[in-house]
Amino acid sequence: MPELRLRDGASAETITWPNLGYADEYTKSFATFELMQTAGTIAADVRLQLQYPTPLASMAGTIVTNDLPAVAPSYEQALFADLDTVLGRLRHDRVSVQWDVAVEFGALTGTLTPSCTSRWSPTTLTIRPRAQPPSRSSTSTPR
Repeated sequence: MPELRLRDGASAETITWPNLGYADEYTKSFATFELMQTAGTIAADVRLQLQYPTPLASMAGTIVTNDLPAVAPSYEQALFADLDTVLGRLRHDRVSVQWDVAVEFGALTGTLTPSCTSRWSPTTLTIRPRAQPPSRSSTSTPR
C-alpha cells in the first residue's frame, strides 16, 4: 500500500478531514441494538460499545513515518469531533466508549513492531485526554 505524505511546503494544520463515518454507523447500529433489546435478545442492562481507533492505529502504514507526529493531532481532533457527534445523538446511559490501544501496547511491549516504530514513541501518538469532558452528564438525553 502506498504511504501518503504531506506535500512539500504543506502544513498539517491545514488538513480538513472528511466525515470519518463512525458516528453515522454507530447511530445505525444503535437502532438495531435497541430493537434487539426490545425483543429480549440483548439484556436491558447491556450498553452498546462504541470503539474508536487511536490516530496511530489509523495512520501507521498509511502516513509516512516522518509526517506522523505532525498529522496525528489533526486526525485526533477529527476522532473527537466524530465522538462528540455520536454522543450528541445517543443517550449516554445506553452506550460505552472504548479507545482501541492495541497497536500502542503492541509497540510498547515489542510484540507488534510497525515499520515506523524505530523513529517514534508510541506514547507521543496515543490519544490524549481532553482538558474538558463532554458537557452533558452521563445520564442525560442528547439534544
